Amino acid sequence: MQSLLERLGGRDGLTVVVAGLVTRLAADPSLAGKLAGIPRVRCEACLVDYLAAALLGESCALDGERLIERARDMTCAERAAVVVHLFETLSAAGVGSSLSQEVVLRLAGVSRQSRVRRHT
Repeated sequence: MQSLLERLGGRDGLTVVVAGLVTRLAADPSLAGKLAGIPRVRCEACLVDYLAAALLGESCALDGERLIERARDMTCAERAAVVVHLFETLSAAGVGSSLSQEVVLRLAGVSRQSRVRRHT
Protein backbone atom coordinates (compact mmCIF):
# COMPACT_ATOMS: atom_id res chain seq x y z
CA MET A 1 0.00 0.00 0.00
CA GLN A 2 1.37 3.41 -0.93
CA SER A 3 1.94 6.10 1.68
CA LEU A 4 0.13 9.41 1.47
CA LEU A 5 3.40 10.97 0.34
CA GLU A 6 3.76 8.47 -2.51
CA ARG A 7 0.13 9.04 -3.53
CA LEU A 8 0.86 12.78 -3.78
CA GLY A 9 3.73 12.11 -6.16
CA GLY A 10 6.54 11.77 -3.63
CA ARG A 11 8.71 14.68 -2.55
CA ASP A 12 8.51 16.18 -6.04
CA GLY A 13 4.71 16.30 -5.91
CA LEU A 14 4.79 17.61 -2.35
CA THR A 15 7.26 20.32 -3.35
CA VAL A 16 4.80 21.55 -6.00
CA VAL A 17 1.96 21.56 -3.46
CA VAL A 18 4.04 23.42 -0.87
CA ALA A 19 5.11 26.05 -3.40
CA GLY A 20 1.46 26.65 -4.26
CA LEU A 21 0.47 26.71 -0.61
CA VAL A 22 3.16 29.24 0.32
CA THR A 23 2.05 31.43 -2.60
CA ARG A 24 -1.53 31.36 -1.31
CA LEU A 25 -0.51 32.00 2.30
CA ALA A 26 1.69 34.93 1.30
CA ALA A 27 -1.20 36.45 -0.68
CA ASP A 28 -3.66 36.15 2.23
CA PRO A 29 -3.56 39.39 4.26
CA SER A 30 -4.53 37.53 7.44
CA LEU A 31 -1.60 35.08 7.09
CA ALA A 32 1.11 36.92 5.16
CA GLY A 33 2.64 38.25 8.38
CA LYS A 34 3.36 34.69 9.51
CA LEU A 35 5.81 34.37 6.63
CA ALA A 36 7.31 37.86 6.80
CA GLY A 37 11.08 37.87 7.11
CA ILE A 38 11.46 34.16 6.38
CA PRO A 39 13.16 33.50 3.04
CA ARG A 40 10.69 31.71 0.77
CA VAL A 41 13.17 28.96 -0.15
CA ARG A 42 13.83 28.26 3.53
CA CYS A 43 10.11 28.29 4.36
CA GLU A 44 9.28 25.87 1.56
CA ALA A 45 12.15 23.53 2.42
CA CYS A 46 11.11 23.40 6.09
CA LEU A 47 7.49 22.71 5.16
CA VAL A 48 8.39 20.00 2.65
CA ASP A 49 10.53 18.19 5.24
CA TYR A 50 7.85 18.53 7.93
CA LEU A 51 4.96 17.45 5.71
CA ALA A 52 6.90 14.57 4.13
CA ALA A 53 7.58 13.09 7.57
CA ALA A 54 3.98 13.66 8.65
CA LEU A 55 2.59 12.02 5.52
CA LEU A 56 4.86 9.02 6.02
CA GLY A 57 3.62 8.67 9.60
CA GLU A 58 7.07 9.42 10.97
CA SER A 59 7.96 11.63 13.88
CA CYS A 60 8.23 15.17 12.59
CA ALA A 61 9.27 18.52 13.93
CA LEU A 62 8.98 21.83 12.19
CA ASP A 63 12.42 23.28 11.54
CA GLY A 64 13.20 26.95 11.58
CA GLU A 65 12.84 28.91 14.80
CA ARG A 66 10.75 31.79 13.39
CA LEU A 67 8.44 29.43 11.52
CA ILE A 68 7.86 27.36 14.66
CA GLU A 69 7.17 30.42 16.79
CA ARG A 70 4.68 31.83 14.30
CA ALA A 71 2.91 28.49 13.83
CA ARG A 72 2.42 28.19 17.60
CA ASP A 73 0.90 31.65 17.78
CA MET A 74 -1.75 31.00 15.12
CA THR A 75 -5.37 31.49 16.09
CA CYS A 76 -8.06 28.94 15.30
CA ALA A 77 -9.28 31.19 12.47
CA GLU A 78 -5.77 31.36 11.01
CA ARG A 79 -5.39 27.58 11.22
CA ALA A 80 -8.75 27.16 9.49
CA ALA A 81 -7.62 29.54 6.73
CA VAL A 82 -4.47 27.45 6.22
CA VAL A 83 -6.63 24.33 5.83
CA VAL A 84 -8.80 26.08 3.22
CA HIS A 85 -5.67 27.16 1.34
CA LEU A 86 -4.28 23.63 1.55
CA PHE A 87 -7.48 22.15 0.09
CA GLU A 88 -7.46 24.74 -2.70
CA THR A 89 -3.79 24.09 -3.43
CA LEU A 90 -4.28 20.33 -3.54
CA SER A 91 -7.25 20.76 -5.86
CA ALA A 92 -5.30 23.10 -8.15
CA ALA A 93 -2.53 20.46 -8.29
CA GLY A 94 -5.06 17.87 -9.49
CA VAL A 95 -5.32 15.95 -6.22
CA GLY A 96 -8.73 14.35 -5.75
CA SER A 97 -10.99 15.29 -2.87
CA SER A 98 -10.67 11.90 -1.14
CA LEU A 99 -6.86 12.05 -1.04
CA SER A 100 -7.01 15.73 -0.04
CA GLN A 101 -9.22 14.82 2.93
CA GLU A 102 -6.82 12.05 3.97
CA VAL A 103 -3.89 14.47 3.83
CA VAL A 104 -5.66 17.13 5.91
CA LEU A 105 -6.84 14.59 8.49
CA ARG A 106 -3.31 13.18 8.85
CA LEU A 107 -1.87 16.67 9.30
CA ALA A 108 -4.59 17.60 11.80
CA GLY A 109 -3.63 14.57 13.89
CA VAL A 110 0.05 15.52 13.76
CA SER A 111 -0.77 19.10 14.75
CA ARG A 112 -2.84 17.93 17.74
CA GLN A 113 -0.08 15.59 18.88
CA SER A 114 2.58 18.28 18.69
CA ARG A 115 0.43 20.75 20.67
CA VAL A 116 -0.14 18.11 23.36
CA ARG A 117 3.59 17.35 23.54
CA ARG A 118 4.46 21.03 23.99
CA HIS A 119 2.07 21.39 26.92
CA THR A 120 3.09 18.27 28.84
